[in-house]
Amino acid sequence: MSRWGDAENKNNAQIRVQPFYIPGNLAPFTVPAGTLTHVMHWESGRASFKTVRGASVQPGAPVGF
Repeated sequence: MSRWGDAENKNNAQIRVQPFYIPGNLAPFTVPAGTLTHVMHWESGRASFKTVRGASVQPGAPVGF
């Protein structure tokens, strides 16, 4: 997670799937303070991403954003 050297950048994270120049393959977002767990599920022809608050990916954990 990074502001990529720009302290004014409000988006401090991004999900990027290659090739990044295809619309929908780059998703910048703002990470809230606190512990978060990021999950990627990759299958043939598709990748999905989820962020949850805390240090667990247990079923029922609240989605961070």
